Amino acid sequence: MSSPPQVINTTNKPFVVAVGIPGPRGPAGGEEEAVYAKRVDMQGDTLLYRGEAAVGTLDATPAWRIRRITIALDGDVTEQWADGSAEFNKSWLDRETITYT
Repeated sequence: MSSPPQVINTTNKPFVVAVGIPGPRGPAGGEEEAVYAKRVDMQGDTLLYRGEAAVGTLDATPAWRIRRITIALDGDVTEQWADGSAEFNKSWLDRETITYT
């Protein structure tokens, strides 16, 4: 893991450095470090749902992030998030009734 860039203030005046906008909070650890419970529900050849949550999360607990993946006849793949959000706040059991955008 590399060190964050250093910022040197040569003006001796206060300033703010914006590095980026943080994403949704999920289980502890970065995407590379986090170990998730995972679910995949195949709905035929062209539709599947993928869910991730902290290990040990029950399927009924609203602590999942869920994607709907659609495969078109030409092979194009579209991924949409439940309620348009990658936040860990959905129930895996509700995957088929949630709106995806």
